[in-house]
Amino acid sequence: MQEIQSDIKFLSKKFNVSERYARDIFLEARMKNGVYDFLKCIDLYVIYRDKQVEEFNAKRDKLTEVRAEIAQFKLEILKKDYHRTEDIELFLGELTSRIKSKVLSIPNKGARLVTGETEITKVEAVLKDFTDDILRDLSDYENFEILEEVDAGEDQETI
Repeated sequence: MQEIQSDIKFLSKKFNVSERYARDIFLEARMKNGVYDFLKCIDLYVIYRDKQVEEFNAKRDKLTEVRAEIAQFKLEILKKDYHRTEDIELFLGELTSRIKSKVLSIPNKGARLVTGETEITKVEAVLKDFTDDILRDLSDYENFEILEEVDAGEDQETI
């Protein structure tokens, strides 16, 4: 079979790549300084393009996967499966404040009921009733209302 020789300028124009890329792609087809085997260059270019197509397809598949994850996340947000950080912080702050105020009220309320009591079991029973009441109140967190109103005009992030 006859060899067809060409230079790097010709190859870069025919394969529509820069001369630098052409040197990298066709390195194996180099016969001597500045001369390349054109037929071997064609084979090398096909391999190069196949590799590019594979990389493109992999990136496209990854992009499709990421888009699907984002769509799923947006759907879960719309279904209220996720809550804004500010709402959670506000809820926990209010809950902590309520717990603190209820626990701090035990000595005042309990002192009135146990004044003059000499039996430790009765004092313990009164204090246990107070703590049970507090825990019962706090366990109903689903009906917990946040005291601080959130500004109705506040801009919400669009998804």
